[in-house]
Amino acid sequence: MRAAAGCSARGADLVFVGEDEAEDAWGLSGPAAVRAALPEPAVLVVKRGGAGAVVLERGGPALTASP
Repeated sequence: MRAAAGCSARGADLVFVGEDEAEDAWGLSGPAAVRAALPEPAVLVVKRGGAGAVVLERGGPALTASP
């Protein structure tokens, strides 16, 4: 994991990030890895392109939205 630990997303309540962006910027692969690196936001949305998105609420189950 590259610089995810120091990124400004840590102080946000709601974060949207593309799965490809997380891979490129932080070397993180998949929604679970992004959530593990960014536990602070109340809601984390990992966009998965044509596959939809995964919504991860702090302390709750992952919800998958398909196009």
